[in-house]
Amino acid sequence: EPPFSIIDISPFFKFDKIETIQFAAGLSQQNNSIYVSYGVNDCSNRIANYDINDIFGLLKQHVETS
Repeated sequence: EPPFSIIDISPFFKFDKIETIQFAAGLSQQNNSIYVSYGVNDCSNRIANYDINDIFGLLKQHVETS
């Protein structure tokens, strides 16, 4: 029930190492894949695909080093 509390954050990252302006717009999970739709330079959109275990690994790594 809202308001939701932030339970974890990841270290800083970029979806695309080349582009400067990026913003996440959508998030979806299917099986063990996480799909993130994001905007690039306020001109185009893209979709990134990540393994869910990699995402949880980033969160766990951040908690242990914070």
